[in-house]
Amino acid sequence: MIMVLVYCMINIQDSIEWHEIKFPQNTSLPLPRYQHSAVISGKNMIIFGGKYKHQKLNDVWCLDTESYKWTKVETIGTTPSPRYGHVACCVGKYMIIWGGFSLNIEVNLNGYTNEVYLLDTGEDYFQKLIKLRALGLVASRYYKYS
Repeated sequence: MIMVLVYCMINIQDSIEWHEIKFPQNTSLPLPRYQHSAVISGKNMIIFGGKYKHQKLNDVWCLDTESYKWTKVETIGTTPSPRYGHVACCVGKYMIIWGGFSLNIEVNLNGYTNEVYLLDTGEDYFQKLIKLRALGLVASRYYKYS
């Protein structure tokens, strides 16, 4: 059995506390992971990639922070290769994913990549995944930072 624990901080009368979020047993959940990215877009927390045991991931999941419902997001466009140790940020409705460690031979330097991807989150859904060309710095210098 795989268990996913999610904690959130709640501000109660000027006191911030941690609370575990419990999901119903029949709820679809992402695999537990580490060295993934997570961003906030509106009321949603979006996670991408990372590692589960020795498996590299490139899946996208969305947690609605009001209903605490997870949704696996099926993206279209050019999906990034499985990766971990990358960074991400959210600018407007776009999640920008950069670098990390990937075994995609076409784009890496000893496993490290300087690829940049743009994920359009739209209103409450993902529309397209676009691959951009990264110029200049090699991502290996920035592996596992935030």
